[in-house]
Amino acid sequence: MIIKETKNWRIELDAEEEDVHPDESYDWIKGEREEFFANVESGKWIWFSAKVTVDHKATGLTLGTSYLGACCYESLEDFAQPGGYVRSMTSEAISEARNNMERLTA
Repeated sequence: MIIKETKNWRIELDAEEEDVHPDESYDWIKGEREEFFANVESGKWIWFSAKVTVDHKATGLTLGTSYLGACCYESLEDFAQPGGYVRSMTSEAISEARNNMERLTA
């Protein structure tokens, strides 16, 4: 999903398959584990790794990236709601993209 697009940059958020098993990320309390897996298996929730990329439109190069693993939400859109992690992930990826662009043009 495109978060923002400017004259020079395209910022996207994607959900990638999470390699880490949920048991490695959570300390379950009674009943939580069963509810979690039932909701993921039914498709009510998704278990994923979030990825924000910043692409330079003129060259097509991805110059900035930020990841957050072990995410569980009803949808990627739900994850992207204001007040969540996407804002800090986007700032991190933009900072990396700007630094990489300076190196390329120096």
